[in-house]
Parts: sequence; C-alpha cells; structure tokens
Amino acid sequence: MKFRRNPRVHALGSSSGEDTIMHALSQHKRAWLTGICSAAMAIGSGSPASAGNQAWVGLEDMAELLRNDARMVVMGDSYACSWFFRVPPAFLRVWPIPRIGAVEGGARQYHDIIRGLPISNQVEYVAASDDLGYTVERQESVPDYFALPLRGMLEIHADENLVPGYGNRLLEFRLQNYRFEPGVHGAFSRAGDHIRFRMLYRSQSDTSLQLPSIDLQDYWGDVSTMDLLEHARGFLHLGEDPLVGRAPAARQVNATLPDIDVDNDIANLLRVGVSLDPSFIGSNTYLDVAGALYYHVDKKGERLPGLYYSYLVDDSWNYAGFCSNNEASHAFDKRFSREQAVHWLDATTLDPAQPVVFTWYVAPETLNYDDSLAVFEQMIDELDAVGNEVGLADVRHLLVISHMYYFGGGLGDGEVAHGYMLAQQNAAFTLAQERSNVAAASIYGATDGTLFDGSEECLQWLIERGFENFQLGGLMTDLVNPPIAGGLLDASRVHPLGDEGASFFAAVLGDLIREAGCPADLSPDGLINIHDLLLVLGHWNESGEMDLDGDGVVNVGELLAVLDAWGECWPVLSPFAATH
Repeated sequence: MKFRRNPRVHALGSSSGEDTIMHALSQHKRAWLTGICSAAMAIGSGSPASAGNQAWVGLEDMAELLRNDARMVVMGDSYACSWFFRVPPAFLRVWPIPRIGAVEGGARQYHDIIRGLPISNQVEYVAASDDLGYTVERQESVPDYFALPLRGMLEIHADENLVPGYGNRLLEFRLQNYRFEPGVHGAFSRAGDHIRFRMLYRSQSDTSLQLPSIDLQDYWGDVSTMDLLEHARGFLHLGEDPLVGRAPAARQVNATLPDIDVDNDIANLLRVGVSLDPSFIGSNTYLDVAGALYYHVDKKGERLPGLYYSYLVDDSWNYAGFCSNNEASHAFDKRFSREQAVHWLDATTLDPAQPVVFTWYVAPETLNYDDSLAVFEQMIDELDAVGNEVGLADVRHLLVISHMYYFGGGLGDGEVAHGYMLAQQNAAFTLAQERSNVAAASIYGATDGTLFDGSEECLQWLIERGFENFQLGGLMTDLVNPPIAGGLLDASRVHPLGDEGASFFAAVLGDLIREAGCPADLSPDGLINIHDLLLVLGHWNESGEMDLDGDGVVNVGELLAVLDAWGECWPVLSPFAATH
C-alpha cells in the first residue's frame, strides 16, 4: 500500500544491521528502535534477499486468481474461526469478489457462515473447547480420537435415550446469508439461484457402530435418503469416480452421495434437515457430522466458477500441529495425519482442476527466524503432499503475518515481541522468494507494527490514512472517533474486536493483493482505463511512481503495461482510493 499522505516503507528487518531494520518500522517508533533492532537480531530476524520496500512477496497473481475461480482453504487457529469478527471470514465481506461460488464449514451451532443446529438431545461437540476434546465414539470402552480441526464435528449416539426433534430430525444446517450483508459481495445466494448441498461425516472405526442411513430434507419437504454404509462418495485419490458409491473409509471424513438441490426458503437460509429412521433408535450406532458444503450450479447442474471458501481451523492450534503427520493420541492432542487431511480434502473437492490456495492465518508464535522458516517449510511441504495425493492440478500457499497483538509471558508489545513478528514475517518472505507456489503478505508490516488498542499512536496512524471513512460494502464506518476510537482489538489485545476490527485487517490484506496484482491501476479505482493511460502520458520521460518497470523513466514500457492490463482489476474501497 502506498499512502501518499504519509509515505512509508512497509518491509522487513534484516540481520545485516540496524539500518535495514530501521527502515522496516514506522516513524513514530524511532524513540525505541534501537532496542527493537537489538531484540530482532538477537532472536534472528532473518534477511530476505531482495524483498524491497513492500509488505508482500509473490502476490502478483493473487488478485486475478481470487476474483475468477479458486478454492481458498484457510489453515488457522482462533484467529481464523468462522465468524465475521475474525479476519479470514471477513474476506468474504470486504474483498471485491464477483462471485462466492461455494462455502464449506464444520457442524457448529454458533457460526456466521454455516450453522449446524442440534435438534435432538444426544448431541456432543468434538472440538478443542469441549470437555472431552477430540474424543469420538464416546460411549465405547476404548476411546478413539479425531483431531482434524473441522471446527467442529457433532457426534450423535442413537441409543435408547435418543429423542429426535420434529420430523425425527437430529440437526439442521443453515447458511447464514444475512451475515454476508452489508459486504461488497452481498448474500451468498439470492432468489432464483441454483444451489447444491453435500454433507460430510466421519465413518466409525467399525461398521457395526455406524448409523446406516439418514434423510436429508430441504425446506420444501423434498427428502433424499443417504446410505452411509454402502454409498459414500468415491475418492479421487484412490482413482475412483466420485459419482460412484462405495463403502465409506473407516475413521475418515466421507461425503454423502449424491449432492442434493436446495431451494431458497422464505428466510433465505438454505435449510437442510438431517433425520433418521426411528427404527434406529436404540441401535447404539453413531453419526459423526463433519460439516457441509453449499455451491452454485447453473441450470444444467454444472458448477459455476467463483471463490470457494473452506477451512481447517480450531482454537489454540500452532504451526507444528499442521505438519506433524500424526493422529491425535489423546483428547487434547492437536495433530492430524496426512491420511485424515487427504480424505477431507478429497471429500470436499468440487473440481480437481480448480486452483487451491492454502491460506495460513495463525497467531505468530515465539519463534526465531530459523525455526519459523523450518516450520513454514514443513507446513507447506505437508499440504503440498496432501494436494498432490488428491490429484489437484494447482496447489498454492499464501502465508499471512497477522496484525500486531499483545504477546503473553510478559512480552506484551515490547521489543522482543516485535522481534518475533519480524522473524516470522521475514521467514515467510524468504520462503515466498524461494518457492514459485508460495506468496506471503504481512498485515503487521503494512500497518507499521501498530497495536490497534485505541492508543494515541494507533489513532494517529488511522487519522493520517483517512480511516474516519472506512467503507464496508454499502456502509461507511468511522474507526477513529467514538464508539470505536481506534479500539480494533478485544480486551486482551489479541483478537479483532467486532466486525469492524476484522474487516479493517481484511481490507489491509486485500489492498496488498490489489497493489501487487494491479500495478497499472495508477489512478486507483479498480479499473485500468483511459485515466491510467493519461497519467502515463502526463508523466512521459519522468521518473517516480508512474515508472512501472523500474527502468527509471516513464515511457513506452508503462504505456504497454497499461494497455496489456486494460479492464477491471481489484476495485478499491475508501479510504484506500483516496490515500494511494
């Protein structure tokens, strides 16, 4: 981002000396820069070879990819849970995505995208926050564990005490269309759209424990019976036709077959009820509901292109848990195996030709540069292997360094804490320089390491950049004056506070994507057109910001760059349009 009101440098520290790190941080921190430099170098902040003066590396293709046809799989901790007051879900409200083509999520009652509402009495949550954690088949004498971070899974035990709800319902899925408002995109679906639904379930360790079948019923009463024992969706990674039924993979995530059409109901919630045959009550079988998937199709039933948003997240996960390739060995062991990830990714794939972007959004940890680089490499290697095994045509990664937060252990937002942020930022940038399928972006770098806790420092940062007028879809929000007054983090100064805080950080990341992907949008309005062409002509033979190819002069190179990129790019929202 290039804010003309206050020109600044976005990038990273370097182990080559204090001078390089000095340029990585904003003017208002210079009173204590020497301390930060010393801490960063003591931690080992790293030195990306040529990251330049920006807060991203390798993002050039991301704007076009995300605005056309791609799947985003968010990998994260509580920073990324499925509420619009968390940053990754806020992408769906803030970013100018022409079509959100699909969404997938776990079976959780209180979520902002997809909700799984229990209706029967025998429902337990399999998640980090539950008293039994990731324990499954909970009534059996020998415990089993399933810690793939689905956020979360519902386990229903069909014993003699099971009391289903109306129509023998166990639960109901809903897509929270109204929560997508007032975002740029608007609701996920509207009247007249054609939407399909797929349910995910974990099959039991023994077929005798598996509930044999369920009924899926849309709002209008159309019922589809799903055979959970003999007719699960086929697996790509096993060379099978997904549309040919098979016995489910034991202890893995499977998908029901076929996908069903769901019409908009009067509340536009795309409700799907999950019911059982009452004869199964007392069978001592289980139904582990692992989530659901909604997607747009055309009149012929073909998938429509667009952004497909999905996630593997849960509370308090760390980097190492995403690359262990080991199953959980106890109820609160936050690890999963490659096999578990492969089955989930396969069961949720709509089109193996659709590019997949694993988007890493985890709270930075207390790691030095070398350790950060090593664990980032392991995370990416593991998910590359998962994608390759499923047979995905194009697997990419976006490593996102979050906003500055208040570290625990007495570190707060002091010098050592900033050193850790720089170390992980630089490790991400190094990896993005080394690998063609990796991009990295730093919200921390783009916001000058500011802690948005309502302090005078953060207010000054927001005022200088015009955030009295922050555009969120059809609404204009004031982040500077009360009641928000720069307080964009919660009381612990860790997570975003409310939709406004999450939307702000999502917008910062979105503008980095715009900056990287739309260099020819010289008059930043999301369109590369005659206005940009006139700017090139008006600065002919000059140097400066209009020099797109870095040869020191505005000439035919810039003219060709504008013509080559002609058309819509990444529309710019306030105040970014005014401050570029």
